[in-house]
Amino acid sequence: MRAFRILFLALPLLAALSTSSCQTIPDQLQPADLIAWCIVPFDSLERSPAERMEMLKNLGLKRYAYDWRTKNLNTMADEIRSAQQAGIEISAVWLWIDDDADSLDSLSRDNRRMLDILRESGLKTDIWLSFHEGFFKKVHRTARVAMGSKMIGQIADEVESMGCRLALYNHGDWFGDPPNQIAIIDKLQRD
Repeated sequence: MRAFRILFLALPLLAALSTSSCQTIPDQLQPADLIAWCIVPFDSLERSPAERMEMLKNLGLKRYAYDWRTKNLNTMADEIRSAQQAGIEISAVWLWIDDDADSLDSLSRDNRRMLDILRESGLKTDIWLSFHEGFFKKVHRTARVAMGSKMIGQIADEVESMGCRLALYNHGDWFGDPPNQIAIIDKLQRD
């Protein structure tokens, strides 16, 4: 298993670091070593996939994580092709489990569509999985690890069959607490 560091950095900060007003950039903040995050749904200019790749290249970024919303699914396949053509690595794809649309036995239509697009593209990447804080509120605290383990195990099986790796993203309330994520990993007995 390859080890890697993920540094979340807002693009305005990176842009500020890469201007001539900064004399030196710390080794850990070199653009080629960073993974841009949240550039798809929070792009105020709503760039096309090709325009987004041009922006990343202009900033000296070679990798990003694909965070999306429903409207972005219409261009996801084009996003993957554009990134590949531009030599930009999609290091991860976000998978958000919503408390209303997803259930223990079924992913939402949008999450299913995202996984289908990813499978059809053949992209081998990490899947950053997180849960809406309300997902576990309906379940007694002692049952949350079992519930999370079951759902994560099912998703892990699917993404691994696609050649991808599942990573737990500590976003949200109960699920965002690292000891709870470790308890889920221990119960699953998986990396």
